[in-house]
Amino acid sequence: MSALAVVISLPLALLAAPNTSPNSFVYQATRIVLAALRSVPEIIMGISLLIFFTTLNIGLGFATVTISHVTFCFPFVLIAVAVAGREAGGGGGGG
Repeated sequence: MSALAVVISLPLALLAAPNTSPNSFVYQATRIVLAALRSVPEIIMGISLLIFFTTLNIGLGFATVTISHVTFCFPFVLIAVAVAGREAGGGGGGG
């Protein structure tokens, strides 16, 4: 399941690196999402997602666990890819 989270998070993570982001708006928006996801403690995020899914009457199962896992892993993948992208250098519209 972690591999699936990485596959889903990787394209979003590339948008957080200034040299791989298509423009500064996308770069800044991705960084804001990253900051928001990192600032929420894990247990609060889990409870919030549980409330969200049950409020929308979405059955709890593999799909909701996958969505939750991707939401949890996204900031960590994003940080790693953004740092690697910055270190790689190159031009880009994000910075």
